[in-house]
Amino acid sequence: MTALQVVFAATIAVVVVAIGLVVSGVAVLAGSGWALIAGGVLLIVASVSCAAVLVRGDDT
Repeated sequence: MTALQVVFAATIAVVVVAIGLVVSGVAVLAGSGWALIAGGVLLIVASVSCAAVLVRGDDT
């Protein structure tokens, strides 16, 4: 497995977990539901941002 494949696989795994958090939050949608939704969205943004940085590497 190349480094690029590892980055994509890890990002996909984290995004799947984050989507699960958002879906759980929507299912609850009271009190802690909003925390799950916010956590899921932040996790998606953070994981995709980190993947973008890792994929770019030292091309600066």
